[in-house]
Amino acid sequence: MKKTIKIVAAVMLVAIVMTGCITATVLYANEASKEKTEITSGKVFEMAQATVTYSDGTVLTFKENGKFIRVEHSDLRTVTIITPEYAYQLDKINKTYAKQENKNGTFYYSDLSLVFPVSWFDYHIIWVGDLISGGENSKGKIDVADKECTAYSDDYTTLAGYKRIYMYKEDRGTVYRRAKLLVSTFIDDFAVPVDFKQTGSSIDFAEKFE
Repeated sequence: MKKTIKIVAAVMLVAIVMTGCITATVLYANEASKEKTEITSGKVFEMAQATVTYSDGTVLTFKENGKFIRVEHSDLRTVTIITPEYAYQLDKINKTYAKQENKNGTFYYSDLSLVFPVSWFDYHIIWVGDLISGGENSKGKIDVADKECTAYSDDYTTLAGYKRIYMYKEDRGTVYRRAKLLVSTFIDDFAVPVDFKQTGSSIDFAEKFE
C-alpha cells in the first residue's frame, strides 16, 4: 500500500512539473507572438528615432519607431531601406536596386541583425534553449555605447540589445558587431535615388529568425 502511494505521488509530481512546463512554454510563446505582432505592425523599436553606428562600419537609421529603416552595410556598397509598403536593397556602385513588397510587415521581422525582440530571445534562447541544453544559457545586462542592454549568452555567443535595437554580437571570443554610438537624431533619407535602376524583385537577409 505504501509503495502504491509513493508511486502515485511520484506520478502526480511529474504531472505537476510537466503542467508547469507546458504553462510556462505557452506564456513565453504568447509573449513572443505578441511582440512579433507589434513589430510587424510597424512599432519595430522602442525609440521614436535614432542613428546607430557600429564597430564594423554598419549604420542603422530609423524614424517613427522603425516604420522607416535605413541600413548602410559594412561593405560600404549595400543599403537596405524598409518602409511600410516596400523593402529595397540598393547597390551604390552599380546604382541598382531590388524591390519587394513588405507584406504584413514581414521585413520588419526578417533580419535578426536589425531588430532585437527580447521576448523572442526569452522564449528561444532562455526557455527552449535551456530545456534542450539543461539550463546553460543566461540572461543579464551589459553596457554598450553607454546604454544598459539586455544580453543573452550561451557557451559560445553573447547577443545584446537596447529598446529592440541590436547592439552587440560576440561569438567564440570575437566581437563581430558593437554599437559605438547611439543618438536620437537622423537624416531623413528613406527613398531610392531617382537615378537608380530596378534590377530585382526579391530580397534576402543573412541572419534570419529561425
